[in-house]
Amino acid sequence: MAERKDAAGKGTIRSDRLLLEPAGRERLEAERTGGDVFAAAIDAVVPDSWPMEDLREVLPLFIDAFRRRPEAAVWYGWHWILEEGGRRFLVGGGGFHGPPDRKGRAEIGYAVAPSFRGRGFASEGTAALLGWAFARPETRRIDAETDAGNAPSIRVLEKNRFLPARRSGEGGRIWFSLGRERFLSV
Repeated sequence: MAERKDAAGKGTIRSDRLLLEPAGRERLEAERTGGDVFAAAIDAVVPDSWPMEDLREVLPLFIDAFRRRPEAAVWYGWHWILEEGGRRFLVGGGGFHGPPDRKGRAEIGYAVAPSFRGRGFASEGTAALLGWAFARPETRRIDAETDAGNAPSIRVLEKNRFLPARRSGEGGRIWFSLGRERFLSV
C-alpha cells in the first residue's frame, strides 16, 4: 500500500487493485445527490445501487462533520475506485467515524456495492485504510461493529486480524477491536 498526493494535494491510497480517494465535502454533497452528479464528481461509473440505504442515512452526518472539523475531514470517508479496461468504477467506500479519541481509538466502517461483492474488495479496502490509520502515531486501536448475522462483514474483520471484543444480546451486534501492536506484528 502506498499513499500519494493527487492533483489537489490530497492523499490517495493505492492497494493492489484499488485507489482509495478521500471523499471531501464536495464529493459527499454530490454523493447525496447521486446519479450523474456523483459519477462526474468522482470521474467513475457508479452502480445504480449506490449509495445504499444505510449510507444515505449517514451522509448528512458526515457532511456536517466536515463543516465542523475540516482539519479531521480525511478520517471520515474514502471512495474505493477500481481502474479496469481504461475506465474507473466505484466499488465501495469506507472510513472512520472520526479521528482517534484521546485514548487513540477510532471506529471503522465500510461498504461494497452489491455488484462488486464476493471479490475481496471489502477486505482489501479495509486493509488499506487500516494501514493508513496505523501509520499515524495518534492511532492506538481501531474498533468495528457489525450485525452478528453478517458473516461476510465478520470475515472481512477476521481477515484483517480484528478480534471480537463484546456482543449485545442474542443475535444482536458484535464489536471487534484491532490494536496497533497486533496490526504491526504481521
